[in-house]
Amino acid sequence: MQYVDGSTHSGTRAYRPIAANIDLLYIRHPQRYAVLILVAYVVAATLFAVTTPPWQNPDEPAHYNYIAHIAAGRGLPVLQHGDYDQSYIGRLVGAGFPDHLPVDSLRYESYQPPLYYLAAAPIYMLGAGQLLPLRLFNVVLGAASILLLFACLNAVFPTKPLITVGATAFAAFLPMHVAMSAAVNNDGLAELLLLAVFLMLLRWMKARFHRVERTPDRRVLLAVSEQQHFLGLGVLLGLGMLSKIYAYLALPLCLGVVLLVVWLQPQIEEENPIPLRPTRHSFAAGIVACLWIGVPALLLVLPLWMRNVVLYGAWDVLGLRIHDAVVIGQPMTSAWIADKGWIEFLDRAVSFTFRSFWGVFGWMGVFMEPRIYALLMIFSGVLFSGLLWALVRFICGRPEADMDRFQFWVLGLFAVMSLVVLASYVGYNAKFVQHQGRYLFWGLLPISTFAALAWRELM
Repeated sequence: MQYVDGSTHSGTRAYRPIAANIDLLYIRHPQRYAVLILVAYVVAATLFAVTTPPWQNPDEPAHYNYIAHIAAGRGLPVLQHGDYDQSYIGRLVGAGFPDHLPVDSLRYESYQPPLYYLAAAPIYMLGAGQLLPLRLFNVVLGAASILLLFACLNAVFPTKPLITVGATAFAAFLPMHVAMSAAVNNDGLAELLLLAVFLMLLRWMKARFHRVERTPDRRVLLAVSEQQHFLGLGVLLGLGMLSKIYAYLALPLCLGVVLLVVWLQPQIEEENPIPLRPTRHSFAAGIVACLWIGVPALLLVLPLWMRNVVLYGAWDVLGLRIHDAVVIGQPMTSAWIADKGWIEFLDRAVSFTFRSFWGVFGWMGVFMEPRIYALLMIFSGVLFSGLLWALVRFICGRPEADMDRFQFWVLGLFAVMSLVVLASYVGYNAKFVQHQGRYLFWGLLPISTFAALAWRELM
């Protein structure tokens, strides 16, 4: 391979390959770009929060009523029959939520984990129950999430600002994501906590993948610091699970990564990679590491599980059974397919998911211009071709000087996470007709990373 100084020497990392410098041709100060992106995001999200009419965001009245219930000092709400009325919701949406039609009866989000609503209750009281302060609270959560996403990718790709800045911009300027982060819902806090989880996980992986001094005192210090790191990771996971149900899927994902990394011990020196050495001892160490993460996470959500079992019946620890029993009238997938057939169902699933991922506003009824979706389709095809080209290069082993082993592992983790996000989306739509691309946003870290990687490959 040819290097910047014109030589072909490959025995030291003092030489930097030309391929790696493509990033520097475009971006030299990624932190400055991140600040500009953050400011632009805050402006756009604030405009969404101010100009969107009251309640014209999916499920916003039900989330608001959850907060109001807590702020009134009535404790956590209990989901009951009658909290969801499909015909009344249709009437409200069709009329544009007029003032003479109250929204107090919409309480079907009462089964949700309570952390976001507890955090938003002081904002509700300080704002005298006004909707805008709660929306702006979510804008702040979204801004913090953008910073965490940048921090995650900067930890993995510090010399590839096209990826870090590109992914940050993709997440910050995705129209539907901006709109949802300016609405009252619990997604903002859940995304924030999950990004904090993955930031800790990625930093731990990075430390594991690079050799450190192996003196006895140093090994003891590292063991103690790893335990503290795992404990913090478990607490963040538990808080995420107290914010949104999809955060439960992050727990086995993190435990699997930690177990695999500790078991295989993939540590890398600056120059000489160490072979993977799976042993029985390292597998046991991986199990112990998982316990340091899993136990605090489960202890945090245990009281909520016990409450749900008492209120909703045995084994309904997440309140999903009572939710399914309450939301009578919501379109069911089986009935939809029986009525219109598989072809029409799949066509709607793909087309509406695509459009609502980029932007279908209001209660999934305010579309952008058709030509905008056509341009987004072309843009998505271009990104897909770039991703395919990156995959070909990876399979052929050509980007080895451009990516180290740690970065390959992270891309593998992101690929698995993307599959988990997609599987959860398909699983939800196997029961209810909910072809809303916003349900994929909790996987925006890997999605935006692959989008930026594809764009970098094309450039």
